[in-house]
Amino acid sequence: MSSPVTGRLPRRTLIGAAASAAVAGGLGFRPTAVARAQTPTPDIDWAAFDAAIRDGMHTFGVVGAAIAIVTADGIDHRHTFGVRDLTSGAPVTPDTHFLVGSTTKSMSSLLVATHVDDGALAWDQPVREVWPDFRAPSDALTGELRVRDLFGMASGIGELASTVLHFGDLTAGELLRSLVNLPVDNPPNVQFFYNNTLYAAGGYLPALLNTTATEDLETAYARLMAERVYHPVGMTDARIASDPRPFVADYATGHAPDFVHGTAAEPYAPLGSYAPAGGTMANLSGMANYVAMQLRRGVAVGGTRVFSEAHPT
Repeated sequence: MSSPVTGRLPRRTLIGAAASAAVAGGLGFRPTAVARAQTPTPDIDWAAFDAAIRDGMHTFGVVGAAIAIVTADGIDHRHTFGVRDLTSGAPVTPDTHFLVGSTTKSMSSLLVATHVDDGALAWDQPVREVWPDFRAPSDALTGELRVRDLFGMASGIGELASTVLHFGDLTAGELLRSLVNLPVDNPPNVQFFYNNTLYAAGGYLPALLNTTATEDLETAYARLMAERVYHPVGMTDARIASDPRPFVADYATGHAPDFVHGTAAEPYAPLGSYAPAGGTMANLSGMANYVAMQLRRGVAVGGTRVFSEAHPT
């Protein structure tokens, strides 16, 4: 992935690198709704920090990035780097939308947390109480698995190797029915296993709770995310989408190494019913607000309490 150091960034992109970086850290604007701490921020050489980011981009072949350094009190620093598209050369801006991938998983669990706060769901509630048609790969797991187990990555249920190749092929109803065919690798809470299918199913629980028809689950999930997560958190420009082009003009095109061209644009792959496991499209400001809300223990930068502090880990 490395390339010779030249006067410009290497012609590669890690898809979603900018948004992922925004989650980890943050750079230059301060939401007016967030009061700064009385203790002054330690002096930081932001120019040196930005230079280190550029060096890292050369090393790892990242074409464009947007970074924000976030604290519970606000955003200490932000900066954008490189281009959002190699063909046009358009620069990354604070409004550039990225597909943020599996960061969406934490947002889906936040959606469930808001329903737990309402008393409509409980983390230790059996899944089949919420969704009577739930069928796990064994009768024992069908009866034992709780709401939290769909999000904990330790259910003991594996995933078919072909799953990643068929993200856009299944409807939500087909995804839910496919759970019964997944392999059982371990008893629950023995082995960590990253399971996109189970997590996506968990994201649909709030809609299933309202007896939404299976053909309407994807639309209902996107609506609930906008109402209960994006807007309260301050991610007003975020949305569930596999392809940003129908919705925004300022978006990042993903690139990857190519044997012929050195770098090639990656096609937008439809996530379809797997959206709860990776379908959020957001910009730097929205992602920084999301991180700040987490650091503020559930209170958004605008002062709205999005979820309570009572949720067990």
